[in-house]
Amino acid sequence: FILVSSIGGGGAEKVAVNLANQFAFKKQKTYLFYYHEKIGQEYKISKQVDVIKCSGKNFISRVLSLRNSLKNTSPEYLISFGDAENVLAEFSMSLFLKSSSMI
Repeated sequence: FILVSSIGGGGAEKVAVNLANQFAFKKQKTYLFYYHEKIGQEYKISKQVDVIKCSGKNFISRVLSLRNSLKNTSPEYLISFGDAENVLAEFSMSLFLKSSSMI
């Protein structure tokens, strides 16, 4: 499970998309969760990657959306890219879930 702010426009975003594509290529079930759109700047994502767009507009709604996605997918690991995403992941996992490891 990969958490990133968007799927286009920046270096961390590009690394996240490339990593998701590689996991999918290696036949690993891969989810890419993002919450900000950069229209026209999206990187190419493999069809084998499950992309989850967060509908939350503020921090609390994003925490709840991420929490629900984590509960529904039950990932073994969560990889987050960026300071805000690390905080979002920590809140979502520590307050609600105990079964995944954050990287």
